[in-house]
Amino acid sequence: MKATDKEIDPGETAKISFKWDTTGVRGVRGSDFTVFYTEEGREGLRSFPLSVRGNIIPLFDFIPEKLEFTVGKSETKTVKLVPRKEGQSVIIPITL
Repeated sequence: MKATDKEIDPGETAKISFKWDTTGVRGVRGSDFTVFYTEEGREGLRSFPLSVRGNIIPLFDFIPEKLEFTVGKSETKTVKLVPRKEGQSVIIPITL
């Protein structure tokens, strides 16, 4: 995670960016960060928490979602990968 390297005057904004690796996860997930900054006229670092939450929607659905096998019995089962409909695969709403 990194922020812009500049002084921010009152009323100005700065951009904070981060990379959120959602490989292998699905469903509602989140990450918590601490943003450190300095304030003119005050010594030391100050900080505030930043939480990011989102619903990770996979590119494919598995049908069936779960397979069950019997111990000691040789079985063959099939899993079907079904692509999500257009637009569903990239919807990741986040809240800050």
